[in-house]
Amino acid sequence: MQTMLKCVQTSAVRLSSLQCFYRQQVRKMSQSFYDFKAVNLKGEEMNELMEKYSGKGLTILGFPCNQFGHQENTSDNEILDSLKYVRPGKGFEPKIEMFCKVSVNGDEAHPLFVYLKEKLPLPLDKDPSNSALLMKTAGDILWSPVRRSDVSWNFEKFLIDTNGKPFQRYSRYFLTSDIAPDIEKLLPKN
Repeated sequence: MQTMLKCVQTSAVRLSSLQCFYRQQVRKMSQSFYDFKAVNLKGEEMNELMEKYSGKGLTILGFPCNQFGHQENTSDNEILDSLKYVRPGKGFEPKIEMFCKVSVNGDEAHPLFVYLKEKLPLPLDKDPSNSALLMKTAGDILWSPVRRSDVSWNFEKFLIDTNGKPFQRYSRYFLTSDIAPDIEKLLPKN
């Protein structure tokens, strides 16, 4: 699942699948995160960051993706039940906004992720050797074409400021809890 952090609530609806034409239009017109829409799965709200910062304006958006080892091979209608009963299971209910599955890489990449990767081509990681690595195994690459700016695995994160501008991208190895200082920089000061 791709996790995106942003600091203002937005609503979402499905985008057209006219990918080639639409992607070109998006590149020309998109100036902000808020120019994009996706289908919301109406998941519950999640994790310690949400509990700590949601009252201050943080919203976390989760975009499941099946491009990484086919780890999200359920249908959109099964994703929330899969989280609750299978992985991680034990009654887990996400407290984030969950969206329908999207592709984040290759020709079928959702326009939002095309935009985010253009604005933030490489992820930040505490160990620079991690962010320099696209994939550990070439056989794990399930999309085409492959670009250096591609999301390398589940749980990469993008932080968006309150104006909808991409602020920082974090590798899958960067602990979500370690994003808190950057979130605090971007939230409105009271």
